[in-house]
Amino acid sequence: ELPLDMSEGFDENAETLANAGNGHAYPTITITGIIENPSIQNQTTGLSLSINRNLTTTSDNIVIDMYERTVLFNGVTNIAHLVTGDFWTLQSGNNVVKLNAGSSGSGGKATVVWRDAYLGV
Repeated sequence: ELPLDMSEGFDENAETLANAGNGHAYPTITITGIIENPSIQNQTTGLSLSINRNLTTTSDNIVIDMYERTVLFNGVTNIAHLVTGDFWTLQSGNNVVKLNAGSSGSGGKATVVWRDAYLGV
């Protein structure tokens, strides 16, 4: 889980996530709170996914499923047409993941959930 509080110093929100397996892990990322045009980047691979959508209330959310390649606004509205960049995975070992935004307000954060992935098991 990667909670990133975007209310202050949002330009430094990078965390190291460890995929303990030997395969690629597909995370699900939930962005919540007030945030403008969020982008989530795996700095280890250089891939990022940007969303041209503003979250204007603390109850708004965007759920990105990297495996299914879906992006939902508030759990129901498909906003894949507002997405640019690449759906990415967590490589085996450590991955530096960063949340970027045009600007942010109260409660803007990302939560990343994944399972370690193994090949040949």
